[in-house]
Amino acid sequence: MNNNDDNELKYQEIIKNLHTLGLNTGASQNDIKAAFRKLALEYHPDVNDGSKSFKFIQVSNAYAVLKNLTADELNNLPRDSDDHESFKAKIDFILDHCERELKNFKADDSKNIKAVIFRLNSNNPAVINVALKHSEKFANDQDFLKALAKMINSGKFDNESSRLIGSLKFNTASRKFLANEIAVNNNLPLGLILSIAGQDYDVMQKLLTNAAPEAVAPILRRWPANKIPDENIINMLLTSNDPVILVPVLSMMKIQFKNFMYRHKKRIDELNSHPSPAVRAWTK
Repeated sequence: MNNNDDNELKYQEIIKNLHTLGLNTGASQNDIKAAFRKLALEYHPDVNDGSKSFKFIQVSNAYAVLKNLTADELNNLPRDSDDHESFKAKIDFILDHCERELKNFKADDSKNIKAVIFRLNSNNPAVINVALKHSEKFANDQDFLKALAKMINSGKFDNESSRLIGSLKFNTASRKFLANEIAVNNNLPLGLILSIAGQDYDVMQKLLTNAAPEAVAPILRRWPANKIPDENIINMLLTSNDPVILVPVLSMMKIQFKNFMYRHKKRIDELNSHPSPAVRAWTK
C-alpha cells in the first residue's frame, strides 16, 4: 500500500472511533472527552456486573486512538455529509486492493501468511476481516495463531471478525493454544468464546475457569455428557453467589452429575437460603 492508502485507512480508523463514541467528523477534543466520560460511566464493568465489559473495551480503545489527535488532524477529516460517499468509495477501493493482493499470493504460502499476519496487526476491523477471509489454510499454523490471539486480546475487531474466526477449522491443539492465550480475557463476545471452545473438553474447562458469568450457562450446555467436570472448577463456581453462575451449575449437577450434590452438600445447604428463588429451587 502507498502513503495515500495509509492515510485513507488512518482517516477511516479515526472516523470509526468517533462513531464508537457517538460522534461525527467535526467533533473537537472537548466533545471526545465528554463523550468518553459519559460512555465509560455507562459501560464500566463496576456498574454493569461485567455484562457490558466488551463495549467498555471498545469505548476505551476508541478514546486511546482519539485523545492525542491535534485540532488540525480532526479538522482535516472528510466530513460525514458531502464527502461520505466519496470517502467510502475510496476505502472500498483500498480494501479491494488488499483482497486482490492476498489472492495473488496464493501460489506462495510463505508470502501469503506474512501478508495475512501483517493485516491481523491492523487497528482497523475491515482490514482484519480481509485477512481472516484468507486464513483458512493457516488456521493451525503457529505464527498465525499467535497473531490471531494477539488480535483477539486487543479487542480491535467486530462481529464480522467473530463470525470469520468461528468459521476457521481449528484442530484440538490450536483450540487449546487459543484457550490458553485468551483465557485471561473474560470480556470477549460469547459467540467467539464458544466458537473457539468447539466441543473440546479440555478447552471448555480452560475457558470455563475464567468465563464471565453470562458465559457459564452456554458453555455448560455444550458440555459432553460422558465427561465429568474437574472438581476444582465446580468448587470455584460454587463459591460464587451470582445466580447467573449458580443456576446452570446446580442444574447440571442435579441432572447429569448427582454425585456432586452429595459431595458438596454443605454448600448446597447454605444455598437453600439464597435470595434467588431459582437458586433455591435447584438445591431441593
